[in-house]
Amino acid sequence: MEPLLSIIVPIYNVEQYVDKCIQSILNQTYQNLEIILVDDGATDCSGSIADSYAAKDKRIKVFHKENGGLSDARNYGLDHVTGDYILFVDSDDFIENTMCERLFAVANSTNADIVSCNYYIYREDDDISIHTMSVQDDTRTFTGMDMLRYYLLKTEPFDLNVVWNKLFKSELFNGTVLVRFPKGRVQEDNFTIFRLFLNANTIVTVNEPLYYYVQRAGSIMANFSRRFMTDTVESHIYMNDYLMDHCSSVKNELQLYLLNSYVELSRRVHVNKCKTEYNDLLTQYKHYVLDHTADTSHNPLWKCKQDIKRVLVKLYY
Repeated sequence: MEPLLSIIVPIYNVEQYVDKCIQSILNQTYQNLEIILVDDGATDCSGSIADSYAAKDKRIKVFHKENGGLSDARNYGLDHVTGDYILFVDSDDFIENTMCERLFAVANSTNADIVSCNYYIYREDDDISIHTMSVQDDTRTFTGMDMLRYYLLKTEPFDLNVVWNKLFKSELFNGTVLVRFPKGRVQEDNFTIFRLFLNANTIVTVNEPLYYYVQRAGSIMANFSRRFMTDTVESHIYMNDYLMDHCSSVKNELQLYLLNSYVELSRRVHVNKCKTEYNDLLTQYKHYVLDHTADTSHNPLWKCKQDIKRVLVKLYY
């Protein structure tokens, strides 16, 4: 019997998109699926659309709950999965019909805990582009610790940071220590993905686009808001504090991460012309970064370039 793959789809007010999403899952060439549709208190027809699909396909389970946000809906799904592997699909996105088969084949042949793939960026005017993956190799294998270090040195590459382009062994979430998404956050993956890397033994990246990430004008990631900014700063601080408590061997990488992430965040604020609006958050993060990079004398990764960048942060950013 093929291993059971659980696909979690949080649904909230996406009646224009959810048909295409669910159809792309039903059309998978890998058929041993448990499809968990979590209606997060939708006020449009999304929930009833999910019910109509469940009536036609016994693999689909629909749960209706009060609105709690994306993290809460994902967590609800995680509490109900019975599969050996987990895949997350956002309800306004869709996937290639070979995605499950391709990722599982890699997981099966390598015994990987996580398999990550590339993705398409799909805009509503049918403009489709392939995301340039941070790991350029066709296929590459990491230990969990090596991936964590790579992630920190690359300063949160988007393809590695998100969960929806990855296949996970269920035990990473539902092991001895549960891993869940923080409720009420818009940067929920930032708070979570590094813990999954830390839990994993083997991670494989596949530079092949299998997921369609739909960019909508009104989506969370399309808007640079104060909530987005606050979550970004707090997620970086949370990750640094967590890793220093649980995995201090990555301290050297964390120091570079903090410096680079602050500079990148400042750049984004400048591009969006909202420095005055977010000055308090930037100042908070700036002091945190400077405090945690004050002593880099034992960090072999810290070079003259980082010293110069830190001085610039202190004086000008």
